[in-house]
Amino acid sequence: MKNGNQSINPINTNTLISQMGLTKREYFAAMAMQGLLSNTDVDTRKTDGLTRSCVILADALLSQLESLK
Repeated sequence: MKNGNQSINPINTNTLISQMGLTKREYFAAMAMQGLLSNTDVDTRKTDGLTRSCVILADALLSQLESLK
């Protein structure tokens, strides 16, 4: 996962690219959580398993994207 810690919205200031905001990993985990929480069958009281699953899904997506290069 080479680029998982890169910003999803880098700001180019002509000489430097500043890493601001969410990383790609954080963004993908948030999108996975949003999708899972939209399912009314998901038990939201089990937060440890839910958050762990979101990070695993984000890492899997980043790994798959890297392998396609």
